[in-house]
Amino acid sequence: MSDRTNVGKILEGGNNAAMRGLAILIGVVCYLGGLVYTAVHQFSLITRGVEPDFVLWALFGVFLLELTAVGLPLALHYWTFEARHRMAAFAFYTIDIALIVGNVVADYTMNSRGDMAEWLRLYISYIVPVTPVVAMLIWSALLLLDPSYRLKAFVETAKEALQTAQIQAAVDKFKDENVDRQVAQAGAAMADTIVGATFARDGAAMPQAGGGDQTYTRAEVEKMIRDAVAKANKTDPKAGGHG
Repeated sequence: MSDRTNVGKILEGGNNAAMRGLAILIGVVCYLGGLVYTAVHQFSLITRGVEPDFVLWALFGVFLLELTAVGLPLALHYWTFEARHRMAAFAFYTIDIALIVGNVVADYTMNSRGDMAEWLRLYISYIVPVTPVVAMLIWSALLLLDPSYRLKAFVETAKEALQTAQIQAAVDKFKDENVDRQVAQAGAAMADTIVGATFARDGAAMPQAGGGDQTYTRAEVEKMIRDAVAKANKTDPKAGGHG
């Protein structure tokens, strides 16, 4: 009994899958047929304002709305799963379909030479010529809203913030008393070198006041240098400037 039940469920599931596939196929054929119909009207409408020599190139722009009408459902099915990304895709799909409907209505009204409402005149004059640009903006916005792109932007922003924090930490370190002490010691060592070189001119050794870690104030270093220069001028006839 259970075997028959399982077989029946399998057959029923197979029939359901077949019918679902058939429904999807019919839906795709109807959808593509509608796009072909709207493409004819869009070609008739948009190429009215294009020079004959450029009609071939205008075809690329004419069918952008149709291509978008194909691409957005695929994006909703396979790509735009994040909430904000998906909402944007639905909104752009609505805009795309609305523009296609508007173009078909405008072209039909112009071909039938019926009375044209003022809003339709404005639509033909200002909206129809830029509909290919709208399709470009739709796909640009979807790419910018892609979560992977936003994740990359977040990583780069975080790197920049860390680098800024490191620079600020280095600046704060330079303000530390230990750094000031190290700079003072380095300056004192440089002063020792200068004074030692000055004393070495007459073979005298520089006196050391204390151990090797002895440091001097700026006033003491300047006084030592002045004394050394004065002593050198007294012992060196050429330094005195007398002929």
